[in-house]
Amino acid sequence: MSDGSVIKKGVEAWQRQADKLERETLRGGGSGGNDGGMDGKIEALEKRLEKFETKVDGLSKDIGDLKTQTAVLSERVSHLPSKEFIYKGIAGLVTLFGALLILAPKLQALFGTGPLAP
Repeated sequence: MSDGSVIKKGVEAWQRQADKLERETLRGGGSGGNDGGMDGKIEALEKRLEKFETKVDGLSKDIGDLKTQTAVLSERVSHLPSKEFIYKGIAGLVTLFGALLILAPKLQALFGTGPLAP
């Protein structure tokens, strides 16, 4: 036998093996043949999708709850006094105490009480 015929027979054997492997791979479309484990992969993906959908539904509920809580908080905050009101109140109290300190001697004379002895 010559080297050329040995190589030719080897190539033909490899070709037959490749053809057989390809037929086995492409045969069966589901439960019967060699589908490369695709059914199992699809089932796993469907289970993951169901879990994902459940989580998304839970998130939707949580977002609805957050919207409600935000509305309640906004309503409560709207009834709080403004910064301007607080500043005016503090300024009024400081003015009142300042006036009392300034007018203290005149008020003591008016009511007939003198300064406290040390």
